[in-house]
Parts: sequence; C-alpha cells; structure tokens
Amino acid sequence: MFTADESVIEPILEDLRRETDVFRTVLRLESPHETFPVLAEALGPGAETTRGPLPYDLLQVDTVKFLVDTRQILVQNDCYGEPKPPPSLMEEEGVGAQILAPLQREGRIIGILAAHHAGESRNWTVQDVVYIVRAMERIYEQLVAEAVVSST
Repeated sequence: MFTADESVIEPILEDLRRETDVFRTVLRLESPHETFPVLAEALGPGAETTRGPLPYDLLQVDTVKFLVDTRQILVQNDCYGEPKPPPSLMEEEGVGAQILAPLQREGRIIGILAAHHAGESRNWTVQDVVYIVRAMERIYEQLVAEAVVSST
C-alpha cells in the first residue's frame, strides 16, 4: 500500500487540469480504511471538492467496474453513456465528460486518476489521453520514490 504527500501530487494534477482544460482533476488512492479516498485534487474556478465520504460504494459504480475489469483508461465523451458513472456526478457536480485511468501495481489497481469536464459532452483528443498517461507516470514515480524513502 502506497502513501503519498498530497503537496507533491497536487502540482501534477494542476498541470493535468490545465493541459486538458478541465474544471477538476482527482487522484483517489487505495487505503485500508476507505475505498479509494481522495488523496489530492486540483480545482478550477467553480469546481467543488470531491473529498469526503461517498454516499455509495465506489466499487459498485459501473465506471469503476470497467476499470477493474479491463485495467484500461476509460474515455467518456458523454457521461450519460455507458458505462454509467454515479448520477450525482452529472446531476449535482455538473460533469458532462470524463477520463478515468487506473493506476496499477503488480496487476492490481492502487489508484484512480480522473479528469472531469464541466457542462456538456466533450470530444476528448488523443493528446488529452497522452496528458493523462503522462500524469499517471509522474504520480507513480512519486509514489515509488516516497515508498523507497519511507522504507529506509
């Protein structure tokens, strides 16, 4: 199980937020006490935090099931399509499109990286996905570096 200093992760999320022109980026990381709590996030103007307990089981959400089953990045141009995110994501938080990426280690998901686009649907580009992959790599490097430091 990894731990991380959110002050090291947040600049990566802020870079991703700006590069993909979204209103919020979020990193959820595995925890023995909660199902993928928010470790860090970058919020644009008008974006609300995703921190705090969820009113549903994250592992029962169709989009998270997709990540667990496929271990692939999920690009959703329209959140009203399949697989379905929790309705509150669109209805209460105003997310119209998203990219979710599973952060993996030794074949298991240790985290979920999200880029949330506000409002209507959006046609994500290949470059947007490249930015997500680059952010995942940077985050993973930080997690590994912190794990090495904390074990010495």
